[in-house]
Amino acid sequence: MKRILAILLAAVMLLGSVTACSENKPDRQETPTQTADTPTAQDPVPEETEHDILAYLGEADWQGRTFTVIGRDSNSGEWEMFELNAEEETGEPLNDAVFARNLLLEDRYNLKVVGFKSSAYLNDFRTSVLSDTADFDGALLPADQAVGSATEGLFYNFNSLPGLDLGNIWFDQNARKTLSVGNRLFYCYGDMNLQNLDLTWCVMFNKQLAENHQIGDLYGLVDRNEWTVDKLFELSSDATVDLNGDGNLNERDQWGMITPFDRTAFALMYGAEVEFVNKNADDYPEYKPLDEKAFDLFSKILTFYHKGKNVQNINALGRAWREAEEMFMNNQGLFYVECMQNLARFREMEVDFGVLPMPKYTAEQAEYRHMVCNFPAAFIIPQNCRDLDFAGFVTEALNAASHETVRAAYVDKCLMYKYSRDEESTGMLTIILGTMYYDPAYIYGWGNLVNSIGMLVSKNYDMLASQEKSLQKKLVKDIEDTVKAYEKLD
Repeated sequence: MKRILAILLAAVMLLGSVTACSENKPDRQETPTQTADTPTAQDPVPEETEHDILAYLGEADWQGRTFTVIGRDSNSGEWEMFELNAEEETGEPLNDAVFARNLLLEDRYNLKVVGFKSSAYLNDFRTSVLSDTADFDGALLPADQAVGSATEGLFYNFNSLPGLDLGNIWFDQNARKTLSVGNRLFYCYGDMNLQNLDLTWCVMFNKQLAENHQIGDLYGLVDRNEWTVDKLFELSSDATVDLNGDGNLNERDQWGMITPFDRTAFALMYGAEVEFVNKNADDYPEYKPLDEKAFDLFSKILTFYHKGKNVQNINALGRAWREAEEMFMNNQGLFYVECMQNLARFREMEVDFGVLPMPKYTAEQAEYRHMVCNFPAAFIIPQNCRDLDFAGFVTEALNAASHETVRAAYVDKCLMYKYSRDEESTGMLTIILGTMYYDPAYIYGWGNLVNSIGMLVSKNYDMLASQEKSLQKKLVKDIEDTVKAYEKLD
């Protein structure tokens, strides 16, 4: 009975009205030719028609085959692989969505997708490829840790994988655009991936403190296109309070902002559309020198961090993130700028909080942009894949089936309704998740320029121009070495 209910749940999640889901149909689907049975203008139009997001894949029977994916185990803490395994329904929306999706794939295509967790995930994967034992059909590996294996030729190019249409909406087009090198794509992010969502930077705010400081409608700033770096810094600067009156501001007091100095500096620069590399006409990355906007913003960040008592640096706390989370939950921070996984961590917070996008540089900036940190697990196919047709089918089906199940459960049920506290946050999260940015310079560590910026802001060194100049040759060479390594694979 539980199995039947789970399959029905998956069916309900995947079937919706044509009106609601028409934009989710892949481009490959064509309008059927009208027949005698096709409703005409004179026929009554049904109020609701079933929509099958997997119909375009046709029928398939994989004869009970298992697709095994290696990833991180519990030794990685909160970054343990949780995208694939769900042993039973528990009532927790995300777990139940994974369970239902897996059963749907099993019953519809007679295949199983299984996650294999390991503390030596990268070494186990490499051993499987280099020894050609083919123990794994896929992998979920931290992007920054996997770059060496990618350039070594241990990953299969998704752009060459049969049966895969990366243009479908269940694949992350922002990641596809920035992470490809010469039309080779070794990292895939789609709707089955969840850690990239968890590791997207955002601004959280304490509603009670916002009211105490008479800040007004923060969501309205976004709606009116007034949510900028200057406005965030201004509001934060007026909210620090020496709670115990001892004249020393520390972890026992209230701060305008609580954040890690280094990563939030990156997030603010990415949010201002600062880029360290761009792509040429042949899809190859090229070094992009920093402009005046980058230098101006860097100086503003330094001033904000160090010239006033505005920000509690998470990295300076004895217990780092855990202590910072406690401070925010204890109403000691107006703003908490960190990754979206904190929305789940703050679920027991008694005072209401809200979610905002990372600010724009100025109101003239057309779009928001949100940093995805450099280590979310990416989906990977090993170079020694035994059956490319099976790998392509599973990659496509897994992400398509996740679109209205796993992805929807994460966004709609977990973030928008379970963790966040108000309807306005739903619109903010839609903005955030629609403008995620994956910087290859950050993930590949080219020239160490990005991490150097974190060091400069943490130590209050106003030396961005000289640091960029000193690292420029290395950055250019690192990019060239990556390109050469990939070209050798051909």
